[in-house]
Amino acid sequence: MEDPFAELKSLAGQKTMSDTQLLQKFRAFEARFSEALEVAEVYGMSKYCTVEELPIDHYVLLARLRFAEGRLCVETNSSDDNRDDYFEPGAEPITRIKNLEECKPSWLRTLAKSDVLDSLFANLAQGLQKHFATSKEGMQALSTAMNLPIRNIEGEIERLSKELKYPAVPIDWKKAQDVTGIDPADATTRANQMLETLFKHILMDFGETFPRDQSIRPLYKAVMRVLKMDKKPLSSDVMKMLSGLTTIVQSIGDLRTHTGTAHGRSPGETPIDSQQASLAVNAAGITALFLLEKVKVQKEVDEGN
Repeated sequence: MEDPFAELKSLAGQKTMSDTQLLQKFRAFEARFSEALEVAEVYGMSKYCTVEELPIDHYVLLARLRFAEGRLCVETNSSDDNRDDYFEPGAEPITRIKNLEECKPSWLRTLAKSDVLDSLFANLAQGLQKHFATSKEGMQALSTAMNLPIRNIEGEIERLSKELKYPAVPIDWKKAQDVTGIDPADATTRANQMLETLFKHILMDFGETFPRDQSIRPLYKAVMRVLKMDKKPLSSDVMKMLSGLTTIVQSIGDLRTHTGTAHGRSPGETPIDSQQASLAVNAAGITALFLLEKVKVQKEVDEGN
């Protein structure tokens, strides 16, 4: 398979290469990034480089590559936008985000240089290290919480689901539990199904449309936004717990894909055992209980306003 990263570097110096081909290679580069970073919601930026300069007017346009939410774009910072007489001391500079198609080919050739691409890689690597460190702390916090005496999860899920009128949630939860010791692969598929069912109930309850991709990760992200968990100021300890929940949701989705009954099994793939399936199902239950309680609180707050 061709390496878009290496190709992009080589294209930067080929003046005869068409502008369309250069843009296509940037999009292939973007696709590789999206695939590689699917498990972690990280963003990164390259260093700034000068893409336009007019000595007469002292005009300078800086640009850098920016990768976020699966998209590669260009962030610009011009001297006209950031003249000293526009701002009070200490004000944030003005930057503009442009799609790759909006950028001049000369900008893209400059941004395809090795030092710029390498700086983007380095910045993304730092973000990944931070993400996995936080996820690890979150999982440790959740593991501690799971070992503490807690209320009956099944009873609470049934009670809250009935109160919120989410009838399908406890049904899916019971089905996942019933097959855990009999068919571990099916149990992980049903744990994933239970969470997707819950997420759709929540989105419908709050009048939100489903994301175009109705798999577990986009649905969970939409639910966190609806419950305003992505905006509230939270302590570092709570953020670690939420990071652990995110890791659980993503991992259950991955188990469903790789070891569940929703897809064919790859040759030589190790099947999931009952202990691992039990962990997945119980983790899904804790996640569901937390979200059900959050929905109840959020609805009470909304009704009081």
